[in-house]
Amino acid sequence: MKTIKGNDLFIKLDEKTVFHAQTHDYTSTSEFEEWETKDTDGKQNELSGVTGSASANGIACISEATDTGNNTMDTPSLLDAQLEGKPLELTLSLAGKVYKATAWIESVQLTGEVSKKATYSASFKTNALKPVTA
Repeated sequence: MKTIKGNDLFIKLDEKTVFHAQTHDYTSTSEFEEWETKDTDGKQNELSGVTGSASANGIACISEATDTGNNTMDTPSLLDAQLEGKPLELTLSLAGKVYKATAWIESVQLTGEVSKKATYSASFKTNALKPVTA
């Protein structure tokens, strides 16, 4: 058995890394339709779809042209993307296996505490992930 380290699970948005993220989370949720008829023995469940949610938390920052080839989504870019309401392509990489889904930014929270670095927390709503094959 090989365990997965935290650095081996990361999220990109529109092929850009979420800049200075410290944690990434992803939850996949199955949705069910409940039904019954006179011919069934009680209620039945049928899978009707799969959706997901993701989040990124980290140090709030503004990227500069010299930062990793400017292939990053910094904190203002997250907020701008949410305000534009446009869908993004979310890429989830899990120890080398890659999945993609359409995502929307659900929330962006900014926190500033005196004498500490400002932080952000962003959450995303996604369609079902699709595995990417090479």
